[in-house]
Amino acid sequence: MIWYRKQWGGLGVLFQMTGSVLPRAMFQAVIFSSFAAFLKDFISHDTLEAMLEHPYPFQVFAFIFSFTLVFRNNAAYGRYMEARGAVTVMSAKWGDAVALALSFDEHAKEGAAESKEQFQATLLHRFSLMHALALQYLRRDNDLCNLVAADSGEGTEGWEDAVGSKQVEASGRGASCAQICSSADHTEQRHIEEMAGMPLPVLGGIGDVAPTLEHYDDRVAWALASNLSLVNTRRAIGGLVADPPAYSRVHQAITDGMQGFQQARKIEETPFPFPYAQLLTFMLYVFAIAYPVLAAAETGGPNAFETGTYWVPPFLTFLVTLTYFGMHEVATVLEDPFVNPPNDLPTVQLQEEFNERLVASWDGCEAVFKADDRKAMQLPQSPLLDQLVKQHRRRRQDRSAASLARQQAGKRGIRRQSTSPNKFWEMSKRPPLAQAARSSTHLSGAHAYTQMSA
Repeated sequence: MIWYRKQWGGLGVLFQMTGSVLPRAMFQAVIFSSFAAFLKDFISHDTLEAMLEHPYPFQVFAFIFSFTLVFRNNAAYGRYMEARGAVTVMSAKWGDAVALALSFDEHAKEGAAESKEQFQATLLHRFSLMHALALQYLRRDNDLCNLVAADSGEGTEGWEDAVGSKQVEASGRGASCAQICSSADHTEQRHIEEMAGMPLPVLGGIGDVAPTLEHYDDRVAWALASNLSLVNTRRAIGGLVADPPAYSRVHQAITDGMQGFQQARKIEETPFPFPYAQLLTFMLYVFAIAYPVLAAAETGGPNAFETGTYWVPPFLTFLVTLTYFGMHEVATVLEDPFVNPPNDLPTVQLQEEFNERLVASWDGCEAVFKADDRKAMQLPQSPLLDQLVKQHRRRRQDRSAASLARQQAGKRGIRRQSTSPNKFWEMSKRPPLAQAARSSTHLSGAHAYTQMSA
């Protein structure tokens, strides 16, 4: 993902080539503009007009092609934003699960209190690893060496020594970078090199679970089951103290995050339909071949070289073909949100933000308690909070006094008047004039009750 400034009328965006589709569409634009120049130079104007007497047939085809191209761009942008939303749900729910588990574990029983910090550190490490494995799967990254320790930035190549002599197939999810590069084509090798340049940081590193993860294609499923077993075992020994309905929110958040991952995985594993992409590519090149004929026949005039307008057909062809091929390239980039850097979703940034949230949740839970007394609450102190507490106490006293006054008024048989600020409600509750005249004694008593309530 590229962050850019929207200043100076968009000129800064116009001349930025990093992540731009214009260079890739430039080659086709030059080829077909040269074709338009060839037609204008070597084909007579009468022949061109005979080939295309009226542009209406071409307009029908151009309309259908333009509609088809716009539809593919809309679908590609929808896939891109849907993938971003699914990853956001995944990160948010797994972060909520960690925050809930940390807050529940602060009240661990005596038998589990001694290992509280170790468990909480393990919890952060496992969820950070699961999140990194999910992003690694989505961006089609098979190399565990691309998971690095978040604190030191050093790689985890040492785990390969623990694997021993066991070798995996180069096409498997557990293959190393060198193994995959040896059997991949140029495009795959370029993608592998790009992923190696964007390692995902994991809190505590990948640790000693790398040899285990090597045996599985679906590593996220293994991490999910491992985390569920971790929290359940912790609760069984006296940690995660919470009522069952509250504790179930931890499992609910974990499964909701997994659902977000599956939604993103659906987009990554389901390409744009091949028949539609093939037909659109065919229409694109038919349009690119037919438009130079139209431009040469309808623009420049019969004596283009004499009048100096011979450049108009190639120029118009260059602009039109550059635009259409550029829109086609935009669709091909956006429809795969995780695998087209630098326009892909920022997996490294998402992982770093998730790690920061985990650490902030851990520090936030511990900040509530004193360091010397884990049972005492360490609450913030400020004049504004003291004033807020005083107002709360005053409202509570007023409610108690009003309740006592209502009880006493009920015992004396005094009719209660409304003290609601709603004028229409008060008017609807007033008695008629005749009834008010007959009950003047009650009115005086009610007035006294109103003054007492005020």
